Amino acid sequence: MEEILQSLENEGSGFSVNVKKLLLSKSPFSLKVALKQLVDGKQKTMEECFATDLLLAKNFLRHKDFFEGVRSVLIDRDQSPNYEYQHVSDVTDDEVNQFFQPSENVCRS
Repeated sequence: MEEILQSLENEGSGFSVNVKKLLLSKSPFSLKVALKQLVDGKQKTMEECFATDLLLAKNFLRHKDFFEGVRSVLIDRDQSPNYEYQHVSDVTDDEVNQFFQPSENVCRS
């Protein structure tokens, strides 16, 4: 994810600046999970992709960033989420990989 953000910055067009701004408005943890899901999905069957989707949905429902996003957009409507991680560089690969495990193995903050 860091490489994608750097690439968008280096490109410097109006489009890339807007895309980077949009990405940075999202949960850094969610961005890294979504990227891993897309990369890993290239090697999976449709059935395996659906199973991963279900697993991730269950795990996101246990993660505080999901509730913080809902709060900031739907409840308070302040559009100012206070996510667990402030930067994508704060999210480790181990934390992301663990999120792809059944929820009883996922650490919750």
